[in-house]
Amino acid sequence: MPVFNIGFTANISSSQVLKQVGSLFPGEIAVPDKVVKIMEKQNLPITSAIKGYFLIDTGASISGIKKDIVQTLHLPVIGSTYLNTPSDTKKATSIVPAKFILLNPQNQPIYVINFERVICCERYLGKDIIGIIGRDVLEKSVFIYNGINGNITLAF
Repeated sequence: MPVFNIGFTANISSSQVLKQVGSLFPGEIAVPDKVVKIMEKQNLPITSAIKGYFLIDTGASISGIKKDIVQTLHLPVIGSTYLNTPSDTKKATSIVPAKFILLNPQNQPIYVINFERVICCERYLGKDIIGIIGRDVLEKSVFIYNGINGNITLAF
């Protein structure tokens, strides 16, 4: 069972670091395996994975990635849906397949998720955040948010 234990260092107290930084995990977004096979058959180029951070979002029912990453990786749009967020209701967005690679502190992959569908997030993510991990992943894991010590545990 892969287990992530992420602690944060900042110039603030450990009890405030998660409030300031958020629940961030290092990772990559890549073209999912099924799409790679199709692209290889068609002799299409496969773009390298994009590194950044995933934000744990317990309010999101489905995981998502930034719209510009969808374009960079040439991910096929397979559908559309509507999002309801605190600032928007019924905002149209695309659904795409994607591959999330969660990394340990040494940047080695320790958990890979090949999604058949994630949503495109346009303006909801910060600069270094490449995607959100929603309840579709959290329902298959143990997630511990330790605000007192300023760390997070995610186990699959």
